[in-house]
Amino acid sequence: MKRSSPTVVVLLAGLAAFRPAQAAVPTRQRYPLAPERVQANAARVARDIAASPASWRSAPLVYYTVPAISPVKRLSDSFPADGTALAPLEYVAAQGEYEAGSIQVFPLADVDRFELRPQELKSRAGAVIPAAALDIGRTTTSRRSSTVQPTGSRRIARPTPSPIPICWRICGGTMS
Repeated sequence: MKRSSPTVVVLLAGLAAFRPAQAAVPTRQRYPLAPERVQANAARVARDIAASPASWRSAPLVYYTVPAISPVKRLSDSFPADGTALAPLEYVAAQGEYEAGSIQVFPLADVDRFELRPQELKSRAGAVIPAAALDIGRTTTSRRSSTVQPTGSRRIARPTPSPIPICWRICGGTMS
């Protein structure tokens, strides 16, 4: 059975235009969340949205720029205390350098599909990183599990990625 479902598209050059679309196959998965944490996060996000530009107040999600390298475990029911709501993604890049920036996304409505589409990035001096040189991917939280064999040897399993895709990394390529 086909079901129409909303899609959120974020453009990375002022970071943020939305366009509804149709998804052929619903992909939403639900995970158990602590209700008290969800309510606390909703209150914090509501305060951030109230202080945001009017164009964001009806958006289906809000994003936070967060440090690309951080000891914070980013889960779907954790608020990014080290993040900034709706802030431009800024990072330093030199020619040929590989550098990362990250955002954490909070949905404000049920969304079956989420897609990030890069646009060219421009420096204040006018240098450009073309969209084709940007690599956007999902950041996952991995857990390692291990077992002890009867012989006493330890076998370590491969990392098991968390199924919660809430944080995204953006890596830039060469400036032209």
